[in-house]
Amino acid sequence: MAYCVKCGVKLSGGKNKCPLCGTKVYNVEEKRTTDRPFPKYVEPRSQRVSKKSVVSLISLLFMLPMYLAVVCDITINKTLIWSGYVIGAFLVLGIAITVPIITEFKRKYLCAFLDGLCLAIYLYYIEISCNGYWFLGLALPIIILITLMVINIMALLKKASALKIAASIFIMLGLLCLAIEVFVNMTFKVRTHLAWSVYPLITNIILSVGLLIIDKSEALKEKLEKKFFI
Repeated sequence: MAYCVKCGVKLSGGKNKCPLCGTKVYNVEEKRTTDRPFPKYVEPRSQRVSKKSVVSLISLLFMLPMYLAVVCDITINKTLIWSGYVIGAFLVLGIAITVPIITEFKRKYLCAFLDGLCLAIYLYYIEISCNGYWFLGLALPIIILITLMVINIMALLKKASALKIAASIFIMLGLLCLAIEVFVNMTFKVRTHLAWSVYPLITNIILSVGLLIIDKSEALKEKLEKKFFI
């Protein structure tokens, strides 16, 4: 026996509405053939940000300090003296940010090579402006080494474990310190032997060996993960 959901009067079978208050009667045992009372689910559309608008915004933000540097340089010195360094730095930084956005982070090796090339051109400009002699013997080799390190790390990210990547980074940083001291000694004739670079090199090698030992032992790795909640 059914009852009205509004007034509670007892209803006889086959009634479509309550005879007292007129409320519509729904039979839960009948198969629903009509559409559902609630709207269909429509998946929201994600609005994609245009690459052109992002690059334009970044370019506009970088043009402001470049413009201010030129105005200040001309106002104070009546000519361009130091503003070229500011403009060059923002150009290098802008290329390093916008090129990956334009390529959608798909050409990582090209971006790393382009960043190294732009940085080399910028440092060469500084050397010419300052009448220096350190670019070929110091800056250029270090830029090449750092670029190769970045490309090597990108390659390791695809196939190596996190501990192996960290160990490789430690070793490369130690070798980079060694190379920097060698190039400084050769360029500026500071000394004929190694001094400070040996310490970070040995330290990084020890850290790298420790990380590789942990990576080889699954039990030790699991225990450390539980210990440090990794």
